[in-house]
Amino acid sequence: MGETMEEGTIVSWVKKEGDSVKKGEVFLVINTDKAEIEVEATFSGTLKKFLHQEGETVPVLTVIALAGDPDEPLPPLDKYLGKAPAAPAKPEKQVLVEEAPTEATPVLPALPAGKVIASPRARKLAESLEIALGLIDGSGPGGRIIERDVERVHAELEKVPISPVAKKIAFQKGLDIRKIKGTGPGGRIVKEDVEKARVVKPVTVMPTVVRTEPMSPIRRITGKRMAQSMFTAPHYYVTVEVDMGEAMKFREKLLPDIEQKYGVRFSITDMIVKATALALRDFPLVNARVAGETIEYLKEINIGVAVALDQGLVVPVLRDIATRSLGEIAVAARNAVEKARQGKLMPDDFVGGTFTVSNMGMLGVDEFTAIINPPESAILAVGRVVERPVAINGLIEIRPLMRMTMSSDHRIVDGAVAAKFLAHIRESLENPTQSAE
Repeated sequence: MGETMEEGTIVSWVKKEGDSVKKGEVFLVINTDKAEIEVEATFSGTLKKFLHQEGETVPVLTVIALAGDPDEPLPPLDKYLGKAPAAPAKPEKQVLVEEAPTEATPVLPALPAGKVIASPRARKLAESLEIALGLIDGSGPGGRIIERDVERVHAELEKVPISPVAKKIAFQKGLDIRKIKGTGPGGRIVKEDVEKARVVKPVTVMPTVVRTEPMSPIRRITGKRMAQSMFTAPHYYVTVEVDMGEAMKFREKLLPDIEQKYGVRFSITDMIVKATALALRDFPLVNARVAGETIEYLKEINIGVAVALDQGLVVPVLRDIATRSLGEIAVAARNAVEKARQGKLMPDDFVGGTFTVSNMGMLGVDEFTAIINPPESAILAVGRVVERPVAINGLIEIRPLMRMTMSSDHRIVDGAVAAKFLAHIRESLENPTQSAE
C-alpha cells in the first residue's frame, strides 16, 4: 500500500474462512500508518485459512491468509506461523491495610514516597538540625527544598516542647513532632510518646481501568515521529497577528465565481495555504531540510494540511501548491480531507511534504504551538479569527484578527528568517490579491 508502509493492522475480514472470492472483490480491510483501506482480491478462489486475526498488526510481506481451490489441501502451516509476543503483565492492585489504632497510640501519616529533591546546602542543614527532609515542603523550582525551607520548619519545631531523647528518636523514625501529643509536664513530648507513635502506611490502590484498547496505528506512528522531531530538531516559536478584514472581504467576493467554476467553497485555510506557498517560493531556506550535516533545498513546494480524525491526526500532502490557483487548492484540499475521513488515503499521500499548515481555528483555538513534521524544517499553527479592539491612527477600531505561530528548526531556520517569512504571509493575507495568482 505504498513504499513507506512498514506494517498494517487487520481491521476486519469481509469474507469468512471457506468463502469464495472473485478477483477485484473486497475481502479484507486493513489499517496502515495513516489510513483504513479496503483490499481487493488479486485472485479468484476459496479462502482456505486465516493465519492472522482481526486486530493483529503484522509487517508488510507477511502471509496473512491462504487461498486456493475448494478441494485443495492446505500446505504445512509451520513456516507461516510465528509465536505471538506475550502480553505484558498488568500491574496488580496493592492495598495495604493497617490495624485500627488504639486510643493510646497516636497515628501519624507516612512521609512522602519517592525521592526528595533538595539542594546540597538544605540537606546538610537539615541533617545538622536533625530534621527529616520528608517533613519539609519545598519552595524552590519543581518543589525543590532549599535552605530557607529547612530554616522555616526548624523554627516551627523549636516551638514544640520535647525532650532531647524524644527528639532524637523522632528524627530517626522520621516523625513529625508537631503532630504528637505530649504527656509530660506542660504537654512536653517525652520518650514514651514518640515510641508509641505509629506511622500508618498509605492505602495505595491502582486506578480502576474501565477498558483497554490498542493504540491505533495512526497514533502510534504520530507519537513516534513527534517524539523524534522534538528530540532531534531544536524548536523555537515566532507568533504574529494578522488583520483578516481584507481577506474575509476578498473571500466573500470570490466565493460565487470559484464555487461556480470549481464546485467547492474555498476557505480561509485555502488562502493561508496559498499565502504560505508564495512565501516558501521567496524563502527557499524554509522549503529545505537537514540531511546529516548538509541542507537540502527542495524544488517542489508541497504543503501538508493537518486533518483531525477520531483515530488521530493525519497530514495529507497537497503538491505543487505555488503553481495552483485558489480554486485548484480548494479542490485538492477538499478531496484530501474527504479521502482522509473515508479512510481512502494511501500511504504515499502523506509523503513528500516540504511544509505543514495546521489550522485549529475551527475548533475555537486562539493560539497554539505545533511540533514540526519531520523531515520538514517548519510548521505553521493557525488560530481562529476573533474580533478585537486595536489602535489604528490613534483611534480604537474593532478588527478581525488571527494569530499564527511558526515552529522552526533552529539548525536551519533562524529567528530573522522566520520573522520575515511570517511577515510575507501576513502581507499576502492583508493584501489578498497577491494570493489570487
